[in-house]
Amino acid sequence: MRARLLFVVIAVLATLSAASPAFACWDGFVAESPNVILMGRQTRWDVGRARALARYLPQIEALLARHDASAEVYFGAVELSSRETDLGTARYTDGRIGELFTSIAHALHESPRSTAALGRPALTVQVGATRSLAQAEALAQRVHDAGRGSHGIYQAGGFPADNNPAHVLEADDARGPVFRVVVGTFLDRADADRTLEDLREGGFQGYVREL
Repeated sequence: MRARLLFVVIAVLATLSAASPAFACWDGFVAESPNVILMGRQTRWDVGRARALARYLPQIEALLARHDASAEVYFGAVELSSRETDLGTARYTDGRIGELFTSIAHALHESPRSTAALGRPALTVQVGATRSLAQAEALAQRVHDAGRGSHGIYQAGGFPADNNPAHVLEADDARGPVFRVVVGTFLDRADADRTLEDLREGGFQGYVREL
């Protein structure tokens, strides 16, 4: 279940390391959609970034589709191309996904407002919730150790490496803090459902929810 994004990461690293050995191993994050590969320097998985990716990647895809284009984004630099044709470059502040969307829209001479309705809520699979941070962290580690689950569109950590797709999110209710263990970031319900099935096959229980 984790193979697709890992394959993309390895392919990108091979390309970059051929140009510069410094890229052979690095820390940061990678996100992808059908026509976008995005690499940034932020090393910690962040729920805010996950939600921003779900909001803006579908909008970026819609802009690219109008030009039969793709985008490769490396640490603040954007390269746009269409059928082997260079469509130019853009810059944005590394890690700021909304700014990335606006930069791509301007580079393609498109209005950012034209795709605003296409943003989606991020989906994830919740496999547990507890009042104990230690128990939540242990459950997340069990998911990783079992080799179950999927990162979906976004992962962070070291590359190349087997980063954990499970994360602990803290929330509060009337009785105090609660720690939820979630797996992956997904745009499509079908992808989340497949990850849930994979987790169930590994002995984990859960359900799909908004991140």
